[in-house]
Amino acid sequence: MKSNENTAFVLTIFVNGAVTLAIGRLLYAQFIYKDTSKPYDETVYLDKTHMFHSRHMDNYNYHLREWLLNKDNSERVGPPSEASKRLFDIIEEHETFLKTFSENDDKDYRNDLALYKVHFAYTQNKTHSKVLEAVNRYVNSINIDRTICWEKFLADFIDRRLNNALSKVHTCVDGYDKKVDQLKASVSESFNEEIAVSAALFPAIVQDKGTPMEEQVSAPSGHSTLKKVKSL
Repeated sequence: MKSNENTAFVLTIFVNGAVTLAIGRLLYAQFIYKDTSKPYDETVYLDKTHMFHSRHMDNYNYHLREWLLNKDNSERVGPPSEASKRLFDIIEEHETFLKTFSENDDKDYRNDLALYKVHFAYTQNKTHSKVLEAVNRYVNSINIDRTICWEKFLADFIDRRLNNALSKVHTCVDGYDKKVDQLKASVSESFNEEIAVSAALFPAIVQDKGTPMEEQVSAPSGHSTLKKVKSL
């Protein structure tokens, strides 16, 4: 009798373990699954693009952090040139995905679509909150380009390609500012403050007036650091 009870107990543990493992695998599969089909709803497409970009940033930041924490251990992370190439490969893969996901060859397609959504919400006299939702989607969209620009800047900077890195600084700042101005021109001035707040939520490196960028960016102790980190 006792033997049967022990057998039943062991079987119960085994079944529970198998079920737990199956559920764990299912949850993991759902976590890593990447549905790359473009949604029919354009708003859902914009939100989904932002979600994929957030995943990309997690991946990029992980590899960047790995290098920063282990830069003195070349056996683990390799020389700066390898770390730089690894980051550029991650960026290139993401850019390719964004183009494929958009199903459009126009590089401005996503931003133009997001800006159109702002126009539509505003001209159709949607509620303030609905217009603001469209505004935030546009800011999220243009921030994708700015983030990628900064990622390329850091990848160049790690490998001491200073001229390439500095040229990207102005591209990042100027291009983003122009798009924010475009957004402000699309709605009434009553939205300007909220647009400024939304646009400023994303950190950026900006140049102090009168101070050469070369003096603001330095590489002490054998690695790159940025002296001036501010918000637009």
